[in-house]
Amino acid sequence: MFNMFKHLIKTSSCKNPLEHSSEVSPCNEHACTQATPDVTHISTSHNNSADIIACCSGSLIDAATLPDPVFAQKMLGETCAIAPCEDTITVCSPSDGSVSALFPTGHAFGITRPDGVEILVHIGINTVEAHGEGLRVLDVCQGDTVKAGKPMVEVDVKKLSQTYNMSIMTIITDAQQQTINFKKSGSVNQGDSIVA
Repeated sequence: MFNMFKHLIKTSSCKNPLEHSSEVSPCNEHACTQATPDVTHISTSHNNSADIIACCSGSLIDAATLPDPVFAQKMLGETCAIAPCEDTITVCSPSDGSVSALFPTGHAFGITRPDGVEILVHIGINTVEAHGEGLRVLDVCQGDTVKAGKPMVEVDVKKLSQTYNMSIMTIITDAQQQTINFKKSGSVNQGDSIVA
C-alpha cells in the first residue's frame, strides 16, 4: 500500500483512515464514466510541473497551531494548512502526478509526482468519522494521471465545520531527498504556489 498511508496509520492520533474500508478505493463507483478523465490545469505565473499549488483558496495557517499533534508536529512530513474561505469548495490536486491513493470517504488522497515526491492532501481533521458525508469524490480514480488543479473532492465546509476542524492539509510525505518548504502565512487563491 502507498507509503504515506502506512505512516498515517502508524503515527496518527486520529482515527484510522482505513477503518471504514478494507483498502484505498481504486475508483469511485460514481466516477470514471469516461475512459480518460477530464484533466483541468490551473495556470499561474508561478506554476510548473515540480511546483505545489494551493488546492483551495483561503488563509494559510501555521501548521504548529493545528489541534492534532500528527499535523502540528509534522509527523507525516512538511505540512501546509489552509483555512478555506468559502462554504463549499472543490479541493484540487496540488501537483502534476498520478493519483496514488484515493479514499472512498473523500477525506484524503495522495499524489505522486513524476520525480517520486509523494504528497498527501488531508481534508479536515478526523473527517474520516463523517463516513463521506459532506465530501464527494469527483471524476477521478486511483491510478489516473492528473495535472495540478484537477478537481478531486467537493467539500461542504459549512456542514462539516459544525463538527470538525476543516483545515486542508497538504503534506510532503516523501520529499525524495529534496528540500521543500511551504509558505506559512497570508492568503492564497487556488492555483497559487505554496512553496516558500
